[in-house]
Amino acid sequence: MREKLNETLPKICAYFGQPDFMKVLAELEKYHRNVAKHHREFLETQRIWAKIMEHFTL
Repeated sequence: MREKLNETLPKICAYFGQPDFMKVLAELEKYHRNVAKHHREFLETQRIWAKIMEHFTL
């Protein structure tokens, strides 16, 4: 995916005249660095949601 973005983003930037589209790569890297954290947060949210739902089914 990174390779494809490296190929296509410069073309997209040129087409739209907006170099800001290159920021997609930095955002992708930031997301990649935080995958484990996001997964833990997601699991915790699921756990809390299940607890809330259990409370309402009593």
